[in-house]
Amino acid sequence: MIGGHGKAGELVPDDELVDLIYAALLGEASWQRFLDRLAASAPSGKTLLVMHDNNRNDGYIPIASGIPKDVLGRYNGYFAGVNPFMKPASLAPVGVGLIDEALVPRSDLFKSEFFNDLLKPHEMPSRVALTVERDAGFQFILASLGTDYDDDCKLRIAEQMTRLHPHLRRAAIYYRRGTDEKVSTELGNSLFDALDIGVVVVGDRSQVKAISRTAEVIVRQSSVLRVSKIGSVSLRDEAVQTLLSDMLVRTYSGPKVAHAAINNVQLSFIRIQRDRISTFFNGPTVVILLNVAAGHKSAVSDGVIAKYGLSVAERRVALGLISGRPIDRIAAEGNVSQATVRHQLKSIYAKTGTHRQVELAHLLWFGTRPEAEK
Repeated sequence: MIGGHGKAGELVPDDELVDLIYAALLGEASWQRFLDRLAASAPSGKTLLVMHDNNRNDGYIPIASGIPKDVLGRYNGYFAGVNPFMKPASLAPVGVGLIDEALVPRSDLFKSEFFNDLLKPHEMPSRVALTVERDAGFQFILASLGTDYDDDCKLRIAEQMTRLHPHLRRAAIYYRRGTDEKVSTELGNSLFDALDIGVVVVGDRSQVKAISRTAEVIVRQSSVLRVSKIGSVSLRDEAVQTLLSDMLVRTYSGPKVAHAAINNVQLSFIRIQRDRISTFFNGPTVVILLNVAAGHKSAVSDGVIAKYGLSVAERRVALGLISGRPIDRIAAEGNVSQATVRHQLKSIYAKTGTHRQVELAHLLWFGTRPEAEK
């Protein structure tokens, strides 16, 4: 059922809508089904989820019921920036359904291009909305729009949205926490250790979600990027920083993979694709791959290896570690046991005066111990 066809005052029961919220979280129903049923609470109703970035004065609609795709495209492409409801909504209480007049006086609304060029021509002159969540300048809004909403109908819808808010709020928390944990699991240490490059997983507001040991070594010494004390990533090159910032915008529509180079480090940026609702609540995720130029690694590591008198076997283990390989893989490649590799590693630690793999990798790549940095 697309759009609502009920009579004013005939709300879809709360219990049905609540069940659909949790069914969507469990994958047993779709969020489209929830919006379709909520739309049925109003005559010719249409429903949608809206994300708005107050800092950029921009937003988008990831999912809707009863609204043609070309209309959604017009909103995402232009009308999000002239939506008169968003500024007052940023000051309105979270979790309370509000009718349109509570945010924008009718006299002002009727004069706006938003009303005359978007809402009115597409049978959406009436509006009821609920701010599900507001965070760091972002607003997440559930809205119901239609043609024949009288005051009683709008108040009933607003009250129902208020009752639904605790459940929608739980959904937002679920997506924020659940998708973060999923990314950390899928791109966790087991995968990191199998890669010969550094990996940094960056989320909303440039926050680090996960980082590999190899990436930690590069970050500690190179001038490529910095991780602040609060866990946010900043790149030293302004153009590359702009690239990352753009890819972390929810409305970004550019290439999903991009490449750059800073000094001797090659960087690849990969924007992870998720379902629309996860991205709506949790924001995008970008994986940064860091690869130190092979010539630089070989020259530095060979000099350090010669300096500390490592044997051929120890050199192989050391070079395996510098590439981020785990001990079991180094053992398999050398056709020796893991116990042998561990014994060789102890010898390497003793000769180089290091104690941990990250410290050793730092020494091999850059010729200095971490404690020697200034």
